[in-house]
Amino acid sequence: MTASLLPLAGLDDRGRAAWAALCDDALEHNVFLEPAFLEPAARHLPGGDAARLLVVTDGEEWLAAVPVLARPKFADLWLPCLRSWRHPYTFSGTPLLRAGAAERAAAGLVAAIDGVASRAFLALEHVTDGPVAAALMAAGAARPAAAFVHDRAERAAVLRGPQDDALARAMNGKRRRELARTRRSLGAELGGEPALVETTDDPGALDQFLALEAAGWKGEAGSALASDPAHERFQRESAAAFAALGRLHLLELHAGDRTAASVLALRTPGPDATLSTLKIGHDETLRRGTPGVHLMGDIASWAHARGDVALVDSCAVPDNPMINRLWPDRIGLSTLILPAAGARGELTRRLASRSVRAARTADAVAAGAAGDGTTGAASTGARGTRGIAASGPSTPGDATVLRARALEGPDAPAAFEAAWRAVEAARPDLPVSRTWTWTAAWLRHYGPRLRHELVVVEDGTGAPRGATLLVRHERRYGPATVRWCHVGTGGEPQGEELCPEANGPAATPGDDAAVMTAVCDLALRRRWWHELRVERIAEEDAPAFVDRWPADALTVVDRTAYQYDLAGLTPEQDIPGGLRGGPRRRVRTTLRAMAARGPLTLDWAETAEDAGDVLEELIDLHQDAWQAVGKPGVFSSASFVGFHREVAPLLVAAGRATMVRVRCGEETIGALYGFRDGDRLRAYQSGFRRFDDNRLRPGIVAHVLAMEAARTRGVALYDHLAGDARYKRELSTREEPSRTYGYRRARLRLKAYDKARELRDRRAAEAAA
Repeated sequence: MTASLLPLAGLDDRGRAAWAALCDDALEHNVFLEPAFLEPAARHLPGGDAARLLVVTDGEEWLAAVPVLARPKFADLWLPCLRSWRHPYTFSGTPLLRAGAAERAAAGLVAAIDGVASRAFLALEHVTDGPVAAALMAAGAARPAAAFVHDRAERAAVLRGPQDDALARAMNGKRRRELARTRRSLGAELGGEPALVETTDDPGALDQFLALEAAGWKGEAGSALASDPAHERFQRESAAAFAALGRLHLLELHAGDRTAASVLALRTPGPDATLSTLKIGHDETLRRGTPGVHLMGDIASWAHARGDVALVDSCAVPDNPMINRLWPDRIGLSTLILPAAGARGELTRRLASRSVRAARTADAVAAGAAGDGTTGAASTGARGTRGIAASGPSTPGDATVLRARALEGPDAPAAFEAAWRAVEAARPDLPVSRTWTWTAAWLRHYGPRLRHELVVVEDGTGAPRGATLLVRHERRYGPATVRWCHVGTGGEPQGEELCPEANGPAATPGDDAAVMTAVCDLALRRRWWHELRVERIAEEDAPAFVDRWPADALTVVDRTAYQYDLAGLTPEQDIPGGLRGGPRRRVRTTLRAMAARGPLTLDWAETAEDAGDVLEELIDLHQDAWQAVGKPGVFSSASFVGFHREVAPLLVAAGRATMVRVRCGEETIGALYGFRDGDRLRAYQSGFRRFDDNRLRPGIVAHVLAMEAARTRGVALYDHLAGDARYKRELSTREEPSRTYGYRRARLRLKAYDKARELRDRRAAEAAA
């Protein structure tokens, strides 16, 4: 066998014929690695000129092929490597391995890293679960430095079954009824029942698809195919090539002459094909009828009726809220790291070991949280685990002296959970952001991506008195890297932040200050950070952190939280009645205008199942509003979505969270998500329907109705949280500071970071102007 690196754009006829033969005889077909797709991509998309096809041959026969790029690093592995070439339209990176010779092909591909590639490792991204992934991992396991999975995700799909029941498997009766209601609404706007039609043979169908996609939010955001001439040329060439093969599908949902939504899809060859839905566009003026949702639902039925499609791949981002509610099955996607032989491969394994250990620790902690609640309960604290002394010296048996230590070893997750549960049992009124439910979900959804330590605080008898996380977060500006150490949950990537309020360590009653001091002493022994930070700490807990450090080394990020004092209302007053004159008149005008459209009703979720339903509606509304203005929306993050899908039902069932749906007639106009800390309700997230009439402000209506309902449920303070939004100011009767404190150890580096950030923000503002 021979391995070689070939230019994608310069293959001769014999090479192209061998490539096509491999595609036809592949163990797993992959449209994204076929010549009809890759060659136009190499001609028109960024990186194509540098990409190479890594090929394993046996004589004239190709056994394996995958497009790659030579790079100085991959993710957190700072070693020269080959990595998959993935442009924005590569939704599967599964290499082509010849059926009947998969073991030899996989072995040849893995061995190429030592020979023709001469790199530290080969990183294969978005490899789907299946026989190819199994063959590659088996070949990699036989080498001195074994192959491993760097990261993993899932996305929505539909697997063909004996019946056309995808929607029934994905949605309960309540959601199916809501889907039927929006379809009736769509039909009313279209003037007829919407139906799916294939328009592939229409010469103008591709033009219509490109125009429809560009007319919506994707066009405004610049992510539509037609927004970039090079991307449009790529799509037109690849579509023509697949049309010639008979494997292009343009599917439209329309009634009469009006198209509501359209999808461009590609199909692999054979009787058990995979249909990949690459791109979707829909008519923004019909958004209330959710035409994209109905088109994707109809595609599942269309594929089942064909009989030759075994799998429909959404090609969506993991945890896409719309498609995950609609399609019941999932495709597993992994990034495989195949290290070289010798010292380079061993170094690759060592560099990856920290992130791998972090992922395993997070999974173990989360698995314990998902169990019956008894994991590690036999241990009072962290005995049996290896720890690092942090504060003291402590006297054995002295319950007044506290020390913090970071847990390590295989017993650490169970010991950490046991300690946290013991603290929470002694103080059941901990803020939501300091509960085990919140922390366990953070470990599951963010822990594998962020380096962190599991910290417990004990007294001299070994009894747990506190618990928290120390999270490492870093950002590079030019040649300098700035590192933060966050106390509690924090440090999430930009755009995915959870922003917990009343953050900090969990502590037993009366021990907040002592626990914070012990945690700071432990953190001070870590030399890697430049700033120690605790975000949005409760004001009563702040002195324990602030008084610990010199005043000139402290930083404060000060924001205003706007609140409504419900307890200050008289029994005769309604919510608008407690506001100032101008805001009161505007709120009443908004309420009357919305009520004129239909009766206003509020649903307050009482069960975990109801909470899940409201959350999904909130996600849809939130994302629709943000994407309409060209922004991704926070629920575009798989970690953020997964976190809240886990915690919201649990916290609602425990009475610590609220999920509220507000309707005008039969139409949902808003959904609210908040956390309950004592008699305070923190309004955390929301989603509102968009109206062209600016008198119709669904956010104002939803919050007013929610405040009225919360008032009857014992809520004394409705907290809009920090942020200078207009509705927060209008719906508030008082203000409170929300502060993030930091202690800076490397002041010159952080001053340079501040200046660089100020310069960046100034340039961005000038460019926007």
